[in-house]
Amino acid sequence: MAASPETGTAIRACAQAVIRAIETHGHDTARLTEALREPLAALAARPDLCTAGVPRIGNHVANSQYLYYDGDLSILLFELPDGQPIAVHDHGNWESMAIYRGAGEAHRL
Repeated sequence: MAASPETGTAIRACAQAVIRAIETHGHDTARLTEALREPLAALAARPDLCTAGVPRIGNHVANSQYLYYDGDLSILLFELPDGQPIAVHDHGNWESMAIYRGAGEAHRL
């Protein structure tokens, strides 16, 4: 079953909110976190998000999709292996992560 047109609209709205938050708050992590909370929650509320993406090759994961990509911003959906830790690594850019389904555990260094 394909994602609804409303999901596409929700993805674009989330991307626009992320771009505005970055423009407004720059590298202020606390304010960025707060500004991203609502748009990411709205996106995660979509029940058909798993059918909205375009497949991509992912690291450490078997299933990875682009939900949004414009050359500067990517919104990805991927499944982390259950119970398998992902080694600390550096993407060379900042990353914000939200849980779509299930639970996760993060550790800051």
